[in-house]
Amino acid sequence: MAKRPWLIILVLAILIPLAVMMARKAPTKKLPQERTITVFDHKTGNKRTIPIEQYLEGVVAGEMKPGWPSEAYAAQAIVARSFTIEFIARGGTQKLHGTDVCTDETHTQAYNEGNVTAVIQKAIEATRGQVLTYNNDPIRGWFSAACGGTTARAKEGIAYPEAEPPYTVSKHCPEAKYSPPEVKHWTATYTHKELAGLLQKLGVKSVEKLEIAQKSDAGRVERWNILHSGGKLEIAGQDLRIYLDPMRMRSNVITKFSDDGTKVTMEGRGFGHGVGLCQWGAYTLAKEGKKAQEIAQYFFQGTKIEKRWR
Repeated sequence: MAKRPWLIILVLAILIPLAVMMARKAPTKKLPQERTITVFDHKTGNKRTIPIEQYLEGVVAGEMKPGWPSEAYAAQAIVARSFTIEFIARGGTQKLHGTDVCTDETHTQAYNEGNVTAVIQKAIEATRGQVLTYNNDPIRGWFSAACGGTTARAKEGIAYPEAEPPYTVSKHCPEAKYSPPEVKHWTATYTHKELAGLLQKLGVKSVEKLEIAQKSDAGRVERWNILHSGGKLEIAGQDLRIYLDPMRMRSNVITKFSDDGTKVTMEGRGFGHGVGLCQWGAYTLAKEGKKAQEIAQYFFQGTKIEKRWR
């Protein structure tokens, strides 16, 4: 067969440029620099401006105990970073303090820069800029100390008034493997007179009976009925916890409840509202060898992790 050098030249002319193009790396997305945020300090009454990653060091140190696994710290950092930028986008604490965030956990997140350690700083740096997103938007990164064995949906745990986010789920959590006794089981007792004093801001002058109005399949009380001298008042589970002191009524996972007409006794599991990341669950998963990204996404279904700044 006759040779066709012109055909070889033509093939090479096509293949060589194609190979060069394939060898080139895709252009790297240029990320913005880390932003600074304004913080109102409730201890000093001062406002200051600091880098967001520095703020997150204080949050992780305030939210988790010393000596925890670094991957649990890192997972908390990803979730707290997501919470922070989503919260600021909705206005933050501008109306309260004229700042993006503050150091009061009832307004935003716990904060304790005095507890920051080298391990925490390393965990923050390892996840720098990483945010959980759903449909490219940062999620509402809720978290609590201990979910009681099953995480809560937002409507169930915090009476979330909007549509249930697609990424909040009710799922098994292995927290009990390492959580302390006071988290595994707690008991709280209130006299009716004490209840009336704690609920007076709601217009309650005397309590006749407290009863469970609605309970989820996971055993979490979503609604309570307060029978008082002025009639009947229905209240969300998380709202009642706040009025009755969330350090005493530690969660809404109620395993035993009684009202004998003069006092109320309740027993339960967990500590906090139970929505999103469970901190003792994160501790357990970290101990089992899971990485921060796996832990964060375990608690938020269908989310992605995106790096938002360099």
